[in-house]
Amino acid sequence: MIDVETVDAASTIRLLETIEELYPLLAVIPVFLDNARCRHAQRVQAWLAQPGRRIRLHFVPAYGRI
Repeated sequence: MIDVETVDAASTIRLLETIEELYPLLAVIPVFLDNARCRHAQRVQAWLAQPGRRIRLHFVPAYGRI
C-alpha cells in the first residue's frame, strides 16, 4: 500500500513499482485490480510493456446489483 493524494496513472505505476521491489525473486507477479480507468491508461500499459516488467494485471469483474 502507498499513500497518494490522487489515484491516477502515475500513482498506479508507483504502486506497481513498489510491488516489484517487494518481490525481487518472483519471475511473474500477478496483481488483481478493479477496472478503474487509470489502471487501463496508456501510460500504465506502456510501463507494463517495458522489458523486464514482471507484473501481470488481472482485472476483477465489476460488482453487479443484486
